[in-house]
Amino acid sequence: MKVGIIGGGSIGLLVAGRLGKKHDVTLFTRTENQANQINRAGGIEIKGIHPVYTACTAEMLTRSKVLAAQELLIVTVKQGAIDEILPYIQDVEVPLLFLQNGMSHLKKLDCLHSETVYVGITEHGALRDNETTTIHTGIGAVRIGLYRGKRREGLFDQEIPEFPIEEVRDIYPRLIEKLIANACINPLTAVLGVKNGELITNPYFRQVLSDLCEEVCRGLGIEERRHHEFLEKIVLICERTADNKSSMLRDIEMQRKTEIESILGFCFEEANGRNQKMILASALYAMIRGLEESGECEWKTYLQA
Repeated sequence: MKVGIIGGGSIGLLVAGRLGKKHDVTLFTRTENQANQINRAGGIEIKGIHPVYTACTAEMLTRSKVLAAQELLIVTVKQGAIDEILPYIQDVEVPLLFLQNGMSHLKKLDCLHSETVYVGITEHGALRDNETTTIHTGIGAVRIGLYRGKRREGLFDQEIPEFPIEEVRDIYPRLIEKLIANACINPLTAVLGVKNGELITNPYFRQVLSDLCEEVCRGLGIEERRHHEFLEKIVLICERTADNKSSMLRDIEMQRKTEIESILGFCFEEANGRNQKMILASALYAMIRGLEESGECEWKTYLQA
């Protein structure tokens, strides 16, 4: 099957490198330089877990015949870039799959002409090493579900042991579960400057994590009896990824714009609709915005003073 991957970040490279073993993959990048480097290298290298080299082609994202000729397009760019790539895929008729953190992007997908739109989550950890290489840092799952339109048979039947894709009947609960984890782990690790595992080994950090989970769950209208269930899932993620840095912490360290708006924005909207205050989450949001403006180096200097 012809599969197009839109976005050459850590996850885009990982998805292209894994799916390229079973499918004819084209990676559509946001820059011509990255496309040229991948084509010169002849493909993508995955380091870390299950290292592999996968042959594939790449081209800069345009309204090309190659884009329209794909049998499946997987969008892996961060939420902040969704508006930028929508014009290129708005009129395509092939099935689309969106893999992003958060849920703020869902309302933007109604403009698409495709009859089949899937959304999903990926629990894999990945870190881009360079334009052609990604490091697979953590094994997880990719779960997808139909967001709108007609389900297409056989799209995700090809089994890849190192990268299984599970299609679920109702994706919304999985999106909420991932959203809560991201809303708790990402801002805390970014503000504190710690790896995921420290959120549960440090008793003070763990208490803040627990309080934040309670607040986010209330804002999303989740029954109180289930709050501890979500906290346990977050703790499990922190245990499994103890030595990993969250994507938001890495963004701060690299002085890049974070996904704080797309992750907490949806939570704030839901909480406002229920007249629920999110004091702790709002404070973290403001701190992340401050970190984006001041730069990570200045923040660390301030903490160490």
